[in-house]
Amino acid sequence: MRRFSLLLLLLAAQLSCSNAGSDLGFGVPITSGLDVNVFFDRDISGDYTPADTTIPGVKVRLFQAGAHVASDSDTTNVTGNVHFRGIAPGYYFVTVDSARLGDSLAIFRTPLIDTVRAGAIPVMQVGLSAPVVTIAQIRAASPGQVYVVQALIEAGIDTYTDHAAYLHDSTGFLRVQHVTNLNGRSSNNRGDVVRVRGKVSAFNGEPVLDTTILYTGASHPAPLPLIVTTAQAATGDGGAKDAALVRVVNALIADSLNTGILIVGVNDGTGRAELHIDPAIVAPHSDFVLGAHIDVSGILVPTGTGAWQIWPRDPSDYTVH
Repeated sequence: MRRFSLLLLLLAAQLSCSNAGSDLGFGVPITSGLDVNVFFDRDISGDYTPADTTIPGVKVRLFQAGAHVASDSDTTNVTGNVHFRGIAPGYYFVTVDSARLGDSLAIFRTPLIDTVRAGAIPVMQVGLSAPVVTIAQIRAASPGQVYVVQALIEAGIDTYTDHAAYLHDSTGFLRVQHVTNLNGRSSNNRGDVVRVRGKVSAFNGEPVLDTTILYTGASHPAPLPLIVTTAQAATGDGGAKDAALVRVVNALIADSLNTGILIVGVNDGTGRAELHIDPAIVAPHSDFVLGAHIDVSGILVPTGTGAWQIWPRDPSDYTVH
C-alpha cells in the first residue's frame, strides 16, 4: 500500500497552572487537536475552493516525528474530514493511504505549518490531484495517463484557430489541446505560469496533453525563441524541438501556396522550411513578398508527415526586409 506523507509541525502550549487541561470552572475542558480535510483539487488551484470535492472513506494516519507506528488513525467522514483530539505537544505528520485512490491521485497541495495551542483546533487541508510531473515525463508517458504539469505559456489558447496552447519548462516543450481555461480567464499571456491537468494523447504523431484544464498563476517575462536554421525547423530538429518557440533569421521567401491557409516556403541556405500563417493571427498575405528576406519566430508544429512548420503567433513575430 503506497502512502503519501506530509510533515506537520504540531506544538501544543502547556498551561503552567496546576489545573491545565481541566475545565477551569466553566465546564468546558481545554484540549488541543487537529482536523484533517482531504479533498480533490478539481481546479488545480492549490487551495480548497467551492469547485473542489471532499473525499470520504480515505484512511488518514497521524504519526509523531520519529515514530514508526501511528499514534492515531481514522477514515474521512462524508465531508472528507478526520478529527484528531487530545494530541500531546510535539511534531507530527500524516499519511494518506492510496489504496482506495489508485495510482491516479497524489498529494497536490502541501499544507502550511500550523501551531496548535490549548483549546485551538486548526484545519489541515490535504489536496489530492493527478501526479505533478515534468514535460519530459509527459512526453515519455503512455497514452491515457493523467498528469498535472506546471510550465510557462509560449502561445495561449486564443493564438490559433485550433485553440491549442503551447508550454515549456526546463525539460522540454508541449502542446495542450481541448483546453478549459479556469479562474475566470478566456486567454493567456506569453510568460504566464500555468498548471495544466490532462490526459496524455498524440497530435500528428507527437505527445500532447488532451482534454485539459488550465489554471493561471503568476506571470513571468515572455519566453525567448530558440534560434534554429530552416533545415532544423523543417524536421523539428529531429523532433527534439516539437512544440518549441523558435526563430529563423534572414531566410529567403521562396514560394507560397494559399489553400485557405497561407503556406510560405522559406530558406536560409540550409534547406526549405514552411511557415503556416493561421487565419487567427490576421497577417496580411501581401506581407510575404517572394524574393524578400524574413526574420520570423513561431511554434514548431508537426504536420503528421515527418515534417514541422513554423506557426507565427501574430504579425509582431516576423519582419520582412
